[in-house]
Amino acid sequence: MAENERRTPSTKSPLAGCSIVMIGICAMVFLVGFVIWNLFKLDKEISKFTTAEAIPTELPDLIEEVTAYNDFKSRLQLFKDADGNGEDTSLELSAKDINLAIASYDEFLELRNTFSILEITDEKLHIAISFPLRGKPMSDEMRYLNGTMIASPTLRGEEISLEVDRIIVPDAVVPDGFIGQMSPYRISQRYVEDEVLGPWLKRLTDVSVKDGQLVLSIVAAEADMAALPEDPSPYINRFLLVSAACASVFVVLFIAIALAGRKKRRLAASKSSGPEQL
Repeated sequence: MAENERRTPSTKSPLAGCSIVMIGICAMVFLVGFVIWNLFKLDKEISKFTTAEAIPTELPDLIEEVTAYNDFKSRLQLFKDADGNGEDTSLELSAKDINLAIASYDEFLELRNTFSILEITDEKLHIAISFPLRGKPMSDEMRYLNGTMIASPTLRGEEISLEVDRIIVPDAVVPDGFIGQMSPYRISQRYVEDEVLGPWLKRLTDVSVKDGQLVLSIVAAEADMAALPEDPSPYINRFLLVSAACASVFVVLFIAIALAGRKKRRLAASKSSGPEQL
């Protein structure tokens, strides 16, 4: 470069980069503020139909209800024995039966004081609930949804879920939007991997409500079919097909690169040799 040749001044301003950074910071601050504002707004809305104190749900006393409890255990054992013998079977549970199960089995410890069946009618479960909800953001405050949940039981895969119709609380209205977030209420999700309850949930083929009873059904042929390991053939075939396609693409690319390199070498060789010297 000649000494008198001047460098062309850069058209880029250092302020441009700073402006982009400032815009990014402002956008991030706005988003964080917007999220926090929404959390406080949500807490304000939730406080309209929740309370600061829990109202524990009631369960039957096992000593006072010993006759009903023994009858429940006998029917439960018959249900297990019939399934063990490969027979189609069903178990009808009243509201009291379900509450006795919650009160007696340690697997249902988390449901005590928060969930109990009031009645079963019109294909619906009427459930007393006292669900804890997170209170104000960035605090340990809790709110409690105390009321009556009306829901329909369904079997979704290996889970018993509740399609929530409405939630009734004293002197307030629970918005449909909140109910929509809760439904379906996957009440048995925590038990799918349980050593005791998990295998039984996997064998259920139907859950319904009939004549004021929750009916759990097992059709042996369907339950056994569901228990069979899934055929891996479709996945193996798909894997082989994808592998073959990838290999084909790799081969084509390799050939294209090799030909391009060969052509480049020939061109370089022709340029280096130049015209013949006299």
